[in-house]
Amino acid sequence: MCIFIILQYVIFVKYILYFSAAYDILSMEGAPMKLVITKNKNESVNFSVRTTKEVLDRFDELSKLTNRTRNELVNMALQFSLEHMEIKDD
Repeated sequence: MCIFIILQYVIFVKYILYFSAAYDILSMEGAPMKLVITKNKNESVNFSVRTTKEVLDRFDELSKLTNRTRNELVNMALQFSLEHMEIKDD
């Protein structure tokens, strides 16, 4: 049981090290290594959007297919739309 817990911890630490860009490993002579997680430099804000059930269902389906959160997908769609938007005068 103890080996299983240690193995889970090692896997968790490796996951953090390989898949997170917000870390630094500090190792000083004689001191234990520490995982230092820095704050996310991208300031995020909350806002709500009303949408149809169909749009929400499509994002939920995409979320399952891509293993990404609905929030990630909505942000990707918003960013793409802003970069490819064209405003026409009447």
